[in-house]
Amino acid sequence: MKKFRAELSASSLDNLLKELTQYQTRVKNLETELPYELAKKAEEYITVELNNITDKDGNIDAAPGSYVYGNSAFAYLSGSQASYIEFGTGVSGRNSPHPLAEDVGWDYLSGTRIFQTKSGKIGWIYKSPLTGQYRFTEGIPAGMPVFKAAEKIKSEVYETAKEILE
Repeated sequence: MKKFRAELSASSLDNLLKELTQYQTRVKNLETELPYELAKKAEEYITVELNNITDKDGNIDAAPGSYVYGNSAFAYLSGSQASYIEFGTGVSGRNSPHPLAEDVGWDYLSGTRIFQTKSGKIGWIYKSPLTGQYRFTEGIPAGMPVFKAAEKIKSEVYETAKEILE
């Protein structure tokens, strides 16, 4: 918390009044600046998490972004593969599920092309965008780039607000 001090003189009290007015402006701006800064940080964290996901077939069709509207802000992952990257798919996803999967009704083995091989593996066949070859997959584990970014941001709210007010 910022401390304000003044001596009992006209010039010192004038300076204190200026400082308080400036601080009041920063506090007023905090309601729009804080969401903006947090969303910007979250978007950066999502990018880092997305870059940590190994993709040998070029299937990652997802991009992070952020949106600010007044005193609200959102960081997100968009693209045709965004949900799959966040929550995971198939047996691999079910074996390392997203903590919120059940809350949002995510079903790990719900595709119409899922089948069981003679060796007992459960998965599906897809065409690799990079090689054009057909491949069998048991899915992917939950990458959780948005969830992980949100967890990091939770611990940074106070420090970010403090930085804005200084």
